[in-house]
Amino acid sequence: MNRLIKLTLATGSLMLLILFWTCTFVEDESNEIQPMTQQAVIPGQTGPLMVLRGNQSGVPVKSGSNHKMQLGAKKTNPYAVTNMTNAWNNLYAAHYEKLPVTDLYVRFLPENLQEYAVLDSLGLELLDFPMDYEIAKSGDYYQDPAIPEDRITWLYTVVKPDFAFPGIAYEILDELHLVPYDSYLAAEAFRLAGQPYDQTALKQDGSGQSGLELLYPEPVCDPDCPSYPCCLTGLVDCGDDVVPQWCKGLNPDCLPGQSGYPDCLSTGGDGPGGGTLNDCGCVVPGNARTPAGCVQVVDTELPDNSLINGKSVHADGVRDVRIVWWNGWFDIRKTFTDENGCWAINHRESGRAYMWVKFKSDQKTIRGLRGARIWEYAAAIQDQAYFSGPPYNNIRIVYFPDNDNGSRDKAYWFAATANNAIYEYNEYAAADGIPGVPMELDVLLTNFGGSAAAPMFDDMSNNPLISMAAYEIGMVAAAVLSVGFLPATVTLAAFWAYIVAYSPDVIFNYGELTDFPSDRLKRTMYHEYGHAAHFHAIGDDIYWLNNAIYLVGNQISGTNPPYGDGTKPGAGPTAVIEMWGNHIGFMYADRTYGMHHSLVTNSDPVIINRHRHLNALERFDPKAALGSPNANDPEDAWIPAGLLLDCMDDNALNPTAIADPVVDMVKDFSMATCFQAVVAGRACIPCVKTFMLQHLPPGQSAADLELLFSEYGF
Repeated sequence: MNRLIKLTLATGSLMLLILFWTCTFVEDESNEIQPMTQQAVIPGQTGPLMVLRGNQSGVPVKSGSNHKMQLGAKKTNPYAVTNMTNAWNNLYAAHYEKLPVTDLYVRFLPENLQEYAVLDSLGLELLDFPMDYEIAKSGDYYQDPAIPEDRITWLYTVVKPDFAFPGIAYEILDELHLVPYDSYLAAEAFRLAGQPYDQTALKQDGSGQSGLELLYPEPVCDPDCPSYPCCLTGLVDCGDDVVPQWCKGLNPDCLPGQSGYPDCLSTGGDGPGGGTLNDCGCVVPGNARTPAGCVQVVDTELPDNSLINGKSVHADGVRDVRIVWWNGWFDIRKTFTDENGCWAINHRESGRAYMWVKFKSDQKTIRGLRGARIWEYAAAIQDQAYFSGPPYNNIRIVYFPDNDNGSRDKAYWFAATANNAIYEYNEYAAADGIPGVPMELDVLLTNFGGSAAAPMFDDMSNNPLISMAAYEIGMVAAAVLSVGFLPATVTLAAFWAYIVAYSPDVIFNYGELTDFPSDRLKRTMYHEYGHAAHFHAIGDDIYWLNNAIYLVGNQISGTNPPYGDGTKPGAGPTAVIEMWGNHIGFMYADRTYGMHHSLVTNSDPVIINRHRHLNALERFDPKAALGSPNANDPEDAWIPAGLLLDCMDDNALNPTAIADPVVDMVKDFSMATCFQAVVAGRACIPCVKTFMLQHLPPGQSAADLELLFSEYGF
């Protein structure tokens, strides 16, 4: 979505209010491997390298506080063009005065969140620490000491020489000539730069075995050695004039500018072919230097399918999240997980490596706020881990639930679950013949008080006509309602600026939720994604904004916030919007979980079935009173949450002991017709009825449909 046209500050302040709404409804409810914080890992793990997150994983939990990274000494850059040229001329007969520049090492200094948003939209992998320094102590973030803590720090990355720099302050730090680590050219460049190097990367047996990154010892392996360049492997002495067969020397046809360069410089073999499947069902590459693995999230309700760290759990692959691999210098590679959470980087890596899981793709960006530096959370939620060396080919990351409200682990579990719900929604929607979640959805998770909403402000930000509609309401109410919600470390002004730059489409506040079950979270997310699909199909930004203003008005007046009592102007669209959200949320939650839900703890299958998500809609009572057995909120009963299911299902087939409080003789409406009805009849429930009367299924009567709507008060 185009972020160059944003909502005004007035709409941003309205957004602050929406953060605290709640979409409610009827139911009571021994390779060293370290994350950057050096916790939440199984050390000495055999088989897959396990990275477990969450305080229910059985490993030590992380502190909720952020830890600042500490830098060590600046490193001499082996990939600098000057150094690489010297290395090349030592190795090859064809000398160069200067090797071509393949990449630029740069840094940016955004002035504000709007400029940060521009950088973020370019698809750059931005690091908040310099890439050519030792990391003395790992941490969650780094702040340049010359930049105040409340300002965006320098952001580092690598770009191509023809990169079109945006109008944001930047500096070119070095010209680079990047080549494979497992090449004689890289080895010689590291030797000349005096940097540690893993010599085993040069051995051409494809084993993928690792060694330590060490400085080249004496005697020096240089061009005067008879065995040069094979002595760079450390397995041949300088004076040896006979070299092993595996040391094939240099490829004289691998030259800059030719096809296949610089990958043709690589000496590493592919090793035995892959084919072995790991516990996630992902292919394990034959070469241990090929990064690969899976990312999973624990579902608290579905039947167990995995044994992880001695715990029997249900683990699902986390779909379509970005995997970023950084080799500790200037090589950044990325890929995405597939539908099973599997991923692989089709490249051999060596030495120290850093990996990020980023909740971002073309379909969505999931951001997070936990009360630290606001600008940090303009980027997608990301997990990070550090590896001291291979093997990299079987990395398993699993997100368990976590109850520490300040921890990153809690955000990871909610993000992974909310992420998967998008793709499940899309699959169900395709089967139903209705639109899925719009692309480039912007989701915001916070550890503020629990609530959810789908204001669609990021999508609306493409409309320059939306500006001052809610100015007075937003300005007055933002300051009032944010009191008690925003953490003490976050000022209203900073939060306001964040919301204006990154106006979210869907918001979920998980701060009050502990031991929250997966099915209820997904039900809420299906509900919100249903709003997103509804918004996109209607294509009327003003309609959605007016609904937001109506909800804010109820919040301010105290009239059954946020939905009101159904009597004020603006109640009609809200009834349609929330009817659809409730319907699709419960329907799709039931498709995912069926009898495996958290809504009752009773073991009686009759009771379990009666309380399924689907049957909560069937039991909805539009005339509910306090203490009624159906348990839906009487004050919100004017929103006909069960109406669309009653149009679709056959009451004669209801399970035992399901008491439907309305007279329902209607059946056979499809999900697609129901969706078309809430789009065409978006102004009011009677408008929905008008559309459905014009599209009666065979055998259904207008009188029965009229009676059903009258049962709901319409």
